[in-house]
Amino acid sequence: MRARVDAQSTSLFIAQVRIGTFSTPPPYQTYYLHIDTGSELIWMQCEDCKFKPHQCYPQIDPPFPRSRSRSYVPLLCNKHGLCYPKQCAGMFCSFYIQYADGSTTFGLLAYENFFFDSGRNGSYQSVRLVFGCGLDNRGSTYDKEK
Repeated sequence: MRARVDAQSTSLFIAQVRIGTFSTPPPYQTYYLHIDTGSELIWMQCEDCKFKPHQCYPQIDPPFPRSRSRSYVPLLCNKHGLCYPKQCAGMFCSFYIQYADGSTTFGLLAYENFFFDSGRNGSYQSVRLVFGCGLDNRGSTYDKEK
């Protein structure tokens, strides 16, 4: 299994993956994930960042539509090893990351289907992963790009 990875510079890597399970074609969405070397978490912006009081980092493609994916399942608070004690948003595990440049992301931890290029005739292999669904994303680096 492997993701298509592109080096944007000596410290920025982007991986192309297919995510989610949708009832309308295509049955998944293709996204470009920043390989985050500043934390241990795989995360991406989710649709909720578009609604106040939340905020999205600028990006060309729309944020991940978690509400439409049949395979999106948020982790219940304190019921999973990745859920930090007392870091919950309602009934669900949350995450918060602050990077060295002052940018931050807050969101929910969830299970989702990720599809990686199998290297055989354009086929993909599905893996169920825990990832961060970024709901409120702010920061100095991204604000300067606007």
